[in-house]
Amino acid sequence: MVRNASVFTGTGRRGPVRAVAVGRNGKILATGSDAELRRYVGRDTEVVDARGNSVMSGIHDGHVHPLGAGERSLSPSLEGAETTPAELLEILAGFLADTGGAGAEPDGWLVVEDWNPVGLLPTGTAPHHSMLDALPTRRPVVLIGGDGHNLWANQRALDIAGITPATPDPVGGKVVKGADGQPTGVLKDDAQGLVKRLVPEHTRAELVAACAEALGLAAASGVTTMMDALVGRHELELYQALSAAGQAAGRLPQRIVPAIRLDADQAKDPAGSLAYARGLRREFEGVRGSGSG
Repeated sequence: MVRNASVFTGTGRRGPVRAVAVGRNGKILATGSDAELRRYVGRDTEVVDARGNSVMSGIHDGHVHPLGAGERSLSPSLEGAETTPAELLEILAGFLADTGGAGAEPDGWLVVEDWNPVGLLPTGTAPHHSMLDALPTRRPVVLIGGDGHNLWANQRALDIAGITPATPDPVGGKVVKGADGQPTGVLKDDAQGLVKRLVPEHTRAELVAACAEALGLAAASGVTTMMDALVGRHELELYQALSAAGQAAGRLPQRIVPAIRLDADQAKDPAGSLAYARGLRREFEGVRGSGSG
């Protein structure tokens, strides 16, 4: 039982609620005053004094990308900064040094997260690969927009991806081109995959550790259930690995409701898409987090 608390029940009950009685199965038995719930206290009952702090039910996040947050934490971040091009280059030069320096030349990718697509100063300055090309490196450089809809690449990365003036816009995406018809280095939405698919992947162990940390931070903030809003086989396998890492270790402390992603071709075949989703459910239905009931 939790007593001496300020309990938010969400039920509209009038008057203060100070205590919560919880059964051995984890279900709430009753809420009320300390005196009202004293009858639930037995010889083996654990009684927690909340010391006047707030107690509430777990938070359900209805749209989130927790594994993406974990994976992104493995790369340096611009944290949405607003900068002049010169200031940006100074920051990126530091990232180059921190991610291998000369030892990473010429093929070590520099991937930077949380770029602000409208953050170049003065306001209205448009990103162009020529700005990134001024960095003292031959490495492919990619800045990932914090909005999830934009990517900015230097010329080396464009060349590796084979992006030219003749590159068509993929379904659901756009290769931004200047007035001269040349790619500017900015890729929007599903066009980001033209470059992202070439970036070396992190190891499974690195991903599991980083995602476990992200999920742990969410749990510490009271988030007990999440709707992961963009899930494919990659994400489901990561959740499976987190679950297998052990509930006792808290690697998967939430209930996860996956929103299965369909590509453009699958969306044209509703029956096939349904069969695909049901197949994934059968394959991964045994995956459970420590928050699963």
